[in-house]
Amino acid sequence: MQADLYELKEQLLLFKNELMEWICWDKDHKDVFTGNSDFEPGLEREAYSWIFFEIKYLSFWGVSDELKKEGWSEDYPEDLLAESQSYHSKWLDKELVMKGGIKSTKGRLKSSNDYRVYGIIPPNPHEILIKYIERLRYEEFEHKHTKKLWTESLGSFLEYVKAYTQPECHGYIDVIFPQDRTPFEGKVIRKITKDKFPTNIIVVMSILKNLAEMMLWGDLRGQHCAAETLAFAWICLTSARLQLPTRINLLEEFNASTLSIEERPEGLHFTKRYTMKVPTLFGAVQTEISKSLYLYLQTLGRINRDFGVEGLFFKHTERGLRGVFSKAVKKLNLARSHGPVTFTTLTSWPTTDLHHRTQIV
Repeated sequence: MQADLYELKEQLLLFKNELMEWICWDKDHKDVFTGNSDFEPGLEREAYSWIFFEIKYLSFWGVSDELKKEGWSEDYPEDLLAESQSYHSKWLDKELVMKGGIKSTKGRLKSSNDYRVYGIIPPNPHEILIKYIERLRYEEFEHKHTKKLWTESLGSFLEYVKAYTQPECHGYIDVIFPQDRTPFEGKVIRKITKDKFPTNIIVVMSILKNLAEMMLWGDLRGQHCAAETLAFAWICLTSARLQLPTRINLLEEFNASTLSIEERPEGLHFTKRYTMKVPTLFGAVQTEISKSLYLYLQTLGRINRDFGVEGLFFKHTERGLRGVFSKAVKKLNLARSHGPVTFTTLTSWPTTDLHHRTQIV
């Protein structure tokens, strides 16, 4: 049984036709074209229109202060304001178990005695959890043996804390001690994989256009997965606008029920505001999106529900989506020196530098 993608295809074709009219206008008026000199007339507009799925994309360039206030708070979650002594003592003395669907180590800490002597320092009396974690960042160690045990104990303690705190706490911890981290010159720094580095807007546009073509005209058996892959690419790009830590497995938990519409005050360019909640390590953050993207995600969510998908947004597995995305990237024939391009790449905002990829050496 094939999914009926007629509405999605119609949305894409209408977008492409309207975009082509604007590109033709840019080319006809190239004498007054004021865009980036590295781009041919209309090319920059085309790229950003695909990235935002909106031709009048400038309204969505950043994240409004209003949405920032609504989306996340500067105040720490309650769990991080608890006394750290309780977490520290239970971490050393008790077993780690499953809580809230988060996997953590089973069994007693085998090196608890070593951790007491050589591991992270204990908290001060009445010191709150987040301040204790911040203080650990500046702790120094004298010997290699101490350094090894300190690093192990830190990882074990943070794992315990994350298992017993709400998910919206994890972003605050990740800012101090990233999950993917490595020691460097006496400090703990974030380890960044090469696919995290942003690529340029032309590469991103080309990937999105390839996915759209696969959904519109590709093999019937793969059109549904291509439609979902395109949707997930746009979700990743929307998360990049927030500049908040997130993970691919979190973004896969996007829920179509978080899509919303509200009226705007009179006099603004758009009469309605369309939003979605983007999963991050700080919790789900409300973000404004284009009407086109709103309708695409809403329609795809309905198609998947009619197809029997319950409790999830995507019908296909992450592996399936990655496979289709890889095919779209492969069609570009990028030079090896460009480095890998994955969904993770799209969680970093694309650049306008066409000559080299940022921080890829």
